[in-house]
Amino acid sequence: MFTSSMPQLAFKSPPLGLHSPPDSNALKDGSDSELSDLEMDLDPSSNSELHLEPKEIIDGVPVFAPSMEQFQDFEKFITAVNPWGMTHGIVKVIPPKKWLDEQPSLHEEVKKIKIKNPYIQEMNNQGSRGTTGNFRQLNLSSNRTYNIVEWRALCNQLSRQPPAKRGETRRAPEKLVNAAKKKVEFGRPCENSESTVGRMSKPSLGKKSKSKPKEEEVSVNSRRNKYREDDTLVDEKAFKDFDYNLYEEFDDERCQELEVAYWKHISYAPPIYGGDMPGTLFTDKTKVWDLRNLPGFLNYLDEKVPGINTTYLYIGSWKSTFSWHLEDVDLYSINYLHFGAPKQWYSISQGDRERFEKAMAIKWPEEYKDCNQFLRHKTFQISPAALLKEFKIKVNKIVHRPGEFMITFPYGYHAGYNLGYNCAEAVNFAVDEWIPIAEKAKRCDCAQQQDSVWVDLDSLRKKLPRTHKWYLGEPGEEEYFEEDEIDQPTDMPTPPHSGSDIKICQPRKRKHITPKTQIRPPKRRATVKVPEEPDCILCPNAGFEILSTDNGKKAHRICGEYIPETCVVEDVVHDIGFISKARMGLKCINCRSKKGACFQCSAAKCTRAYHATCAAASGVLVQKVWISSYVEDGTEYKEEIFDFRCRFHRPRRDKDIDEVTLSEDCKIKQFGYGLEKGDVCQFQYLRSEIFAGLVISNNRSESSVTINVLFDKTK
Repeated sequence: MFTSSMPQLAFKSPPLGLHSPPDSNALKDGSDSELSDLEMDLDPSSNSELHLEPKEIIDGVPVFAPSMEQFQDFEKFITAVNPWGMTHGIVKVIPPKKWLDEQPSLHEEVKKIKIKNPYIQEMNNQGSRGTTGNFRQLNLSSNRTYNIVEWRALCNQLSRQPPAKRGETRRAPEKLVNAAKKKVEFGRPCENSESTVGRMSKPSLGKKSKSKPKEEEVSVNSRRNKYREDDTLVDEKAFKDFDYNLYEEFDDERCQELEVAYWKHISYAPPIYGGDMPGTLFTDKTKVWDLRNLPGFLNYLDEKVPGINTTYLYIGSWKSTFSWHLEDVDLYSINYLHFGAPKQWYSISQGDRERFEKAMAIKWPEEYKDCNQFLRHKTFQISPAALLKEFKIKVNKIVHRPGEFMITFPYGYHAGYNLGYNCAEAVNFAVDEWIPIAEKAKRCDCAQQQDSVWVDLDSLRKKLPRTHKWYLGEPGEEEYFEEDEIDQPTDMPTPPHSGSDIKICQPRKRKHITPKTQIRPPKRRATVKVPEEPDCILCPNAGFEILSTDNGKKAHRICGEYIPETCVVEDVVHDIGFISKARMGLKCINCRSKKGACFQCSAAKCTRAYHATCAAASGVLVQKVWISSYVEDGTEYKEEIFDFRCRFHRPRRDKDIDEVTLSEDCKIKQFGYGLEKGDVCQFQYLRSEIFAGLVISNNRSESSVTINVLFDKTK
């Protein structure tokens, strides 16, 4: 554990008339939030050609209703509303009527929606001693695929409808008109059945099903790597006379009724949610604010990452939930509701972020101990009433209706749920204001880190145009200017001295007297790139024993031994050319780099990859084992290979073992005595983390070893 001191930032308040929740507009003295390190100007009148005021502020959420002219430039609009979003966490944008009228009908687009493997959300009450309002979300994959017609029929079942209005009863499910729709209902539970979709029988034609679809626990983000768009043919009969719109009134009173019902019945009748599905309902007819083509830094990524720089569809039902979380890499996000019932949104103002994180850590101490970024798992839900009562934290909230945008901002925790059948589309984006935030972004380092997304900021900045203010040159790249160019006077005014009205005079430059007839040569800027040869062609790290390779390069001995395709013979690394392209493209879990080659965990279905030099520091257990191999004629022979087990699949030490038992263990002593200078060895604090070091000396008489810790994170 380490601490760092951070300078304090005095926030400039948004314009007068802002009615924010208590403790939401400024950081408290002594805050250690990353916000205090960001030198951002939160005055909306500066650094922006566009000046916007919110139409109104509803329960702490600014609502903007721009004109078509203000709406045209997405980046300028985000810059103008950024001071409000960085104060309240989220903002709502009501597009101009002209833009809404230009949007085409979606009757053909909805036919392409395939809701594959939606997850049933079990909300388990985590309250103790009579307390309520704390829930942990468990996602179970239903292993089913629906089209939008089937999904709406599912949402119309009595068990999945929201409560009826006061004095009314729930409406009966609509009768299906054609045979294609009736087929959807075969094998489904009757209206009065207590079972949910997650436990439904498989479809059958009048016969009782003996088996149930297998439910698999999944994380919210893991669907990014599993889901692929389904291009199967459309069943036109199923869409005959189908209208995707929902003609039901959701006024403010109705939404408040459903909010009370949501928190009262959240742990009953688990909802089903078709979330994180790559796809879009936008077409080329949308010229501005097309979520498929938003401007920003994410367009410079090397690959398409679903949900990050390509859009996701979210098909909701009553009570389907997105729990408290921040976006990966603290990105911005935008959500557009195409049709259906509204969404209820909650947000935490950035000024309350630190107190909110501490409150959640108090509610879930074990989860916080295992991963201090556990809220990025998107599985922890707490009610606004509980936050206000127990921690005095005011939650901002607003209803998101069809045809409206919701924009989330960095450091603004947000959560919410759907009030019924609907369809939304979302994507992340990044603008200039995001770069200093990304430099301080934190990520999840626990078992669920493979579900999260990370952006290599340096690599991204290198791809920017050279004229961009955030452009980052290649290592060794330097710029040279002529001396005369540096000495040229500027028309920029001299800034006043901080804290005083005294002006600091610039030293005058001696003027160069040049005859008028003399033509001065044009000034040019020269860029010189200094190539850097890596120490090892198989990894980006240094400090390990280097050997020559059979292709004339250099590689670490440990890399040559651990990579399956290579071997070390007579202090030369052989068979570099046999390394597959797929292996060269793996990203290391520890250093997040694709440079070189990685091996993967030997456990079944585990895809975690590591550089050989990163393995020890990542807690990977490396052992030599004998396996049976066979040649073409069936002859069996034994082969010794390396077996790799990541820190999540390596054998666990018994928690009951104490310090005395370990100090008297003969195997540990024997291993320690055998260590030589230059060996890489793993160490573990008692009941704590694993780390690695390079042996500097071994004092066997005192039973002590001096090491140089590898990749020391405390520095």
